Amino acid sequence: MRKDGALMVTFQQTQQPVCCHGCLAVLNTIQSNGLVEQYLQSKQINESSSPR
Repeated sequence: MRKDGALMVTFQQTQQPVCCHGCLAVLNTIQSNGLVEQYLQSKQINESSSPR
């Protein structure tokens, strides 16, 4: 993750840092298409099934 000149996106009314323009575009697309709930559910499933 960038520290200087970090890219920021407003996601769910909160400023969040992102690593690149691609991630910024993906999060904006998720929000503009009303897919936030599905994204968060998918992210939660993926994080809980990842080996630690």
